[in-house]
Amino acid sequence: MIPTRRWRRSLWLLCAWASATSAGLPDGAPAEQLLFDSNRQEAGDPVQNYEIYSLRVDGSAPRRLTHDDRHDSWWPRPSPDHRRILFVRTPAGVHDRDYRQVSTWVMNADGSELREILPRGAHGWGIQGHPEWSPDGRRIATMGGRAANAQIYIVQADGSAPAKVTGGAQGPDRGGMNLDPSWSPDGSKLLFIGCRMATRSPGCGTPAVAAPCAGASSGWQPTAVPRRL
Repeated sequence: MIPTRRWRRSLWLLCAWASATSAGLPDGAPAEQLLFDSNRQEAGDPVQNYEIYSLRVDGSAPRRLTHDDRHDSWWPRPSPDHRRILFVRTPAGVHDRDYRQVSTWVMNADGSELREILPRGAHGWGIQGHPEWSPDGRRIATMGGRAANAQIYIVQADGSAPAKVTGGAQGPDRGGMNLDPSWSPDGSKLLFIGCRMATRSPGCGTPAVAAPCAGASSGWQPTAVPRRL
């Protein structure tokens, strides 16, 4: 199973998801806001599932963006232009405990026009998750593949054209679990976590590695990056 690090993710949200400018933001997207998921129960809610919210950095103006009690909606990621939000869903009550049930979605910054871009089982994958926008907003890096040997892929913003990064486009899959891709600022590299085997523990026991985003030859091996705690 995939390690769950909910408390770390929440801290990262708090520190890093405030946008500093309102330039080019659509109506309904605050200039400075946080995105988070919560299972707070509001009046009239039949179940206590997870939904996605926005919040100004001063703690004011909380706004619920998703409304579907059949699902847990979580892992919100704003697009670089702040016009869209990338997120994932699982059946209500599952949240991040079973990546075999994850689907990937996009919506406008105000919560409108929800669209499923990677349904469960997309591209023949047994699991998926941890999606991240590229710096130009045209591509998405995500985990996908077999449940015990997930790889890092890049897909187009609509979920199409998957290209495997780990192990090379046509090479053998990289061993173990490959998780949590993060783009370099110029979009030329990905940092991700390489685990020797599937695990439920917070730490994988192996360093993070960096991979070229355009793919690599079958003989390419990623460069180890020492872990810092």
